[in-house]
Amino acid sequence: MGALVALSALVALSLRPVQALEVAVEHLLAPARLVAELAAPVRWIGWDDAVEAAGTVERGKEALMAEARQLLEDERLAVRPPAHLVPAGLRIVHAEVIERRAGEEDSIIVRWADSTRLEPGIPAIVGEHYVGRLAEVDLERGGWGRIELVTGREFRVGAQLSGSGPGAGALVVGGLLRQDNDVPGSLFLAIQNPGPWEVREGPVRVKEWMGEGRAGDWGDGFLLGDLVEETIDGGIKLRRVRPGKDLAHGLYRVVLLAPPVGVGPTEVDLDAPTYEPECWRGASVLTRTTSARGRAGLRIALSPGDAIEAGSAVAFGPHLLGRIETAGSFTARVRTLGDPGLVLPLLARIEGQSEPLAIGRVTTIGRGAGAEVQVRWEARVGIGGVGGDVRATLFTGGGVRGVPRGLLVGEASLPRTAGVHELWITPETDGAHCQWVDVWVGPGTEVGG
Repeated sequence: MGALVALSALVALSLRPVQALEVAVEHLLAPARLVAELAAPVRWIGWDDAVEAAGTVERGKEALMAEARQLLEDERLAVRPPAHLVPAGLRIVHAEVIERRAGEEDSIIVRWADSTRLEPGIPAIVGEHYVGRLAEVDLERGGWGRIELVTGREFRVGAQLSGSGPGAGALVVGGLLRQDNDVPGSLFLAIQNPGPWEVREGPVRVKEWMGEGRAGDWGDGFLLGDLVEETIDGGIKLRRVRPGKDLAHGLYRVVLLAPPVGVGPTEVDLDAPTYEPECWRGASVLTRTTSARGRAGLRIALSPGDAIEAGSAVAFGPHLLGRIETAGSFTARVRTLGDPGLVLPLLARIEGQSEPLAIGRVTTIGRGAGAEVQVRWEARVGIGGVGGDVRATLFTGGGVRGVPRGLLVGEASLPRTAGVHELWITPETDGAHCQWVDVWVGPGTEVGG
C-alpha cells in the first residue's frame, strides 16, 4: 500500500510540481533502494517496448555520434578566422560559450584549454566577424573568462565604412539601437558618431583609431556588419549596423586572438566533451506523464551523491529528451521536448550547406497529434539564399548552462527570412518507451561551478 501511495505522489508531482510535496516525497523515497523498488512496476509495463526502443537507439548510436562529431568539427572550422585577417604571429585560441548570466545579456561566459593563459582586452572573433573583447579572466578556475560583446551599452570600437574613400568613413560602433519593427527580434549596433558620408551602405569593419593599445588593433579588418540607413519621423536619416551573427543567442563557440608564447602552438583547440561517458549519470524512469495543461515530463530516480543541477540535459543515447526542471537528493523532474516553455539553443545542419548554422534559441509550444513538437523561433539573422524553406537536422548548440553541444534534436523545415516563426520539429525518438536515461553532469569543473 505504501508503494502505491508513493507512486501516486510521483504521478501528482509530474503533473504539477509542488515544493513542499517534493520534499515530502524525497524523504518518503529514501534510501535509494526504495526508489528502485518503486520503479519496478513502471518498468514491467511495456518492458518489451522499452527493450526494443533501447536496441533501436543503440544500433544507430555510433552513426549518429559520428554525424554529431563531424558537425562540431565543421563548426570549429567555421569559426576559425581567415588567415589574411589574423596579424602575423598571433595565436588563435578556441573557446566554448558556457552560459549567459541573468542581467548580463551583453556578455558571455566561455572556457578554453585550461593550460592556456590569456589576458583581458584581446578580440573575440567568429569567422570573419568581430563580436567583442575578453573582459575578465577567472584566476581561480583556469581557462574560464567573460567576453564583453559589442552590444554592451558602454562598448566602443573604432570602425571604417568600406568604399568611403581615403580618410573618410571613420566610425565608432557599440551598443544597441532600437529594434526594427518590420523584422521582429532583429538587432542593430549603434553608430556613436554618424558622419555626413555619401556612402549609404556597405560593410563596416573594425579599424581601431582610438588608441586602444596593442591588443586593440588586432581586430582590424574583421567585420562588424552592414551599414543600414532608414528614414524615420521628420525625414531624419538613421544609420546603424546590422551584424551578420546572432549576438543575442547564436554564439556557441568563439576564437580569441592571443599573443605568441615561445615555441607553443599557433592554434589552441578545445574538444566538445558531449559524448564522454564521465560527463553523464544514468537514471531510471519512475513515471511518465502528460496533463490537460499540456505539460509533458518524466520523473526519474537519481543515485545518491549525483550532483544534478536544474537545467541539465537529459538524453536517450545521442537523442535529447529534455532538461531537468527540479532535482532533489533521490529524484528529479524532467521537462521533455513536448513541454511548453522549454528553451533550447540549436545548431542546424542545413540541407546542401557544409557549414553548420547557429540559429539561436527556440522555445517549445507543445506537442502535436503525433511525435512532432511545435516551437517558436526568433530568427535574428536569417539563413539567406533564394527559394523557400530549407530542410535541416537540428542539434543542441551552446550558451545555455547544462546543455552540451551536439545532441540530436530532430528534423525541421526552416524559413530563410529573419523574424519570428513557428516551426514543427520531428524528433527521431520521443522517448515514449525508454526506461533508462542519461543526465548531463559536465566535465568536472562545470558541476556546481
